[in-house]
Amino acid sequence: MINKQHGFTLITVLILTSMASIVVLNSLRENIVQERMSGNFQKKINSRLLAEKGIFEEFKLLQQAFENDQTLDIDGLIAATGNATGTGLIGDDATYNASISKNTAGELEIASIGERYEGDAQSNLVARFGFIPGNNLTPYSDSIIGCRGVSLGGSGKITSYDSTDASYAGNDADVRTTVHNANVTLSGTGTIKGSVASTGSIIVSSSQSVEGDLWANKDILFPSGTSTWSTKINGNILANGNVQLKDVMVNGYVRSEKNLTLNNGVHVNYSPVDIPDILYGGAVLSSSSYINNSIVKTLPSTAYVEGLTVPNVAGLDPDDPTSSPTYIKDQCDPLNISTLSELDSLGPFPDLQLTNNTKKITLNENKAVFIDNRTVTEYLPQDITVLGRVQENMYFFNDLTINGGSLDALLAGGDNKKVAVYVAGDFTITASGESHFKIHKGVSLTLYVMGKIHIRTSPIVEETIVKLTSSDAYALNIYSGYKSGDGSLSCKDKGGVSDKFGIYIASNTEMYATIYAPDTDVRVDAGAQFTGSIRGGSVSNCGNGETRYDVALKNITLGGSSSSSAKIAFLGWSYKTPVQTPEEPVEPTF
Repeated sequence: MINKQHGFTLITVLILTSMASIVVLNSLRENIVQERMSGNFQKKINSRLLAEKGIFEEFKLLQQAFENDQTLDIDGLIAATGNATGTGLIGDDATYNASISKNTAGELEIASIGERYEGDAQSNLVARFGFIPGNNLTPYSDSIIGCRGVSLGGSGKITSYDSTDASYAGNDADVRTTVHNANVTLSGTGTIKGSVASTGSIIVSSSQSVEGDLWANKDILFPSGTSTWSTKINGNILANGNVQLKDVMVNGYVRSEKNLTLNNGVHVNYSPVDIPDILYGGAVLSSSSYINNSIVKTLPSTAYVEGLTVPNVAGLDPDDPTSSPTYIKDQCDPLNISTLSELDSLGPFPDLQLTNNTKKITLNENKAVFIDNRTVTEYLPQDITVLGRVQENMYFFNDLTINGGSLDALLAGGDNKKVAVYVAGDFTITASGESHFKIHKGVSLTLYVMGKIHIRTSPIVEETIVKLTSSDAYALNIYSGYKSGDGSLSCKDKGGVSDKFGIYIASNTEMYATIYAPDTDVRVDAGAQFTGSIRGGSVSNCGNGETRYDVALKNITLGGSSSSSAKIAFLGWSYKTPVQTPEEPVEPTF
């Protein structure tokens, strides 16, 4: 029988060939998929590396802005940094774009997007940095700072100069309060070559001249006046509360969130026609007329602005421990004076009575020599950490009184020597004609006093240290840890009034000093020129002499240390999924 199965072998071969082809095609397809996945992975790596490059380039800009000005706050640092953009080395299609911002936690965030193949691959990298702003606060940021209140009752001028710049010609003798609802009273007849800012009200009860603004969180009141133009304000009047004007010439404009009272003799001489002279948000409680550059005007209907707001003078609310001022410089006690009392643990200390011109002490950086008639006692200095820094050459006493005796701070070596005295009790200089207190040329003397300070004879300063670099300090620096007072503000009853104040200075000779006393009341009756700066719990400036603010004091803190630098600390980073938009290419999915 003839076998007719000759085609079976061909069919078998075709089947096997087809199966082999399927296997090969599947393997080829798998290889293509793997190759595409490898390519996409490489693109993703490239985009991540580009994002990292953007981070580093943006951080370089951040560092540069930081080095240029370490006193910037976080918003100022962001504005000064800008954005970083560029391309990678692998091609023009490899790009990065980095920017800097502040997140909700108050941290610096650098966000960088790296892209390859026109966005075919994209990575978003975010680096977080903690920012500690520089301490550009100085205890002497203004001429007179009364945390709980200020009273200016003398006839002397308040002016400013710069001991480091002979060409200075400014009006920076500012007066301010810092604690919530703290008032300023102007009852003197002198000129203030600066502005007056109050976290409470400003009350002007006598003829006064102010070169800058009057700015208050509550009312600004002129309840009395002797004649037309008896008070002159060359700046603006800005009040969150009511404004009551009488016998005053204002060369700026007037803004009152609440009621406005215009009594006799009100001149508002603001000139620009596009800015109103007067705006108020309450009611007019008097005549609506005033004088502008000798022309009688009537308040227009547009002077009333419903919901008018005036910016606040930043203040710290003592009744709310969680409150914080808008600007760090407005804190009352930035140096934390309460830590000063920790030095009492080093005692007990001896009393030092310098009397009858037979007892004298000489202080320098090597030793203090006390002479009592023919008896000589020597004290050795210590280097002590106080108010956050190391104070060299510190001597310790309980009560220190100069009543006819002599105290000299002088040099044993070169210039810019610093000597300090810690007084656990009271520091007193009497008005005795023989009392002698001298700071020799090139010496900075710092007094840390826990008790009362009464100075009736100014120290003789041979020369102030005027360079004021980070290694310098003022000729005399007074720090008071005394806690007393109710915010007493008084320029009356000079006899016996000194006991009300933790610091009382009454001198008719020139005095160079900085005063830092945030927990007590300060009164200065300077008959001659007082140069420096005053910060107290309250400040009554009652003298007829000139109070001259040295604006160079803004550059130092703690009587000699330079302002602390800002710090930037790396906190970590994370990759984030980029936000896709319809215009952006979407990566293929396999």
